Amino acid sequence: MNETLQPTGVPGVARTRTGGAYFEHPKRIYWGQLTGSDATLYTAPSTLGQLYPPKVRITDIWLCNTDSTSRTVTVQVRTGASATATHIMSVMTIAANTVVLIECDLVLEAAEIISGFADVASKVNIRISGREMLPQTVG
Repeated sequence: MNETLQPTGVPGVARTRTGGAYFEHPKRIYWGQLTGSDATLYTAPSTLGQLYPPKVRITDIWLCNTDSTSRTVTVQVRTGASATATHIMSVMTIAANTVVLIECDLVLEAAEIISGFADVASKVNIRISGREMLPQTVG
């Protein structure tokens, strides 16, 4: 796979194993409350005007249960409207009045979707942070 990046010595620029360079910059991917049914939280862009599609690296997911009762959360990645999804967390229990940080290194390809839900709407806040990986043009 091409996701493993190695530094090139230039701040913000990394190279894939195949030699393509990407500029990474921080981005708030999503911030809000989970609903009680599966909902799209973010769709990776298919193009930002570059010759090659950008990628998005998810670095962390913060979950905050504001309820006085434990709640469960499911977050998944899927491609387009496909019903087939890969669970990042499946029915994960978050204790009452607790914040959970999930650190990760998940790369989304063009048009991949992060979706999620809780067992009860408006009780779990979620913040997803990451980096857009924009292809560098070679002159």
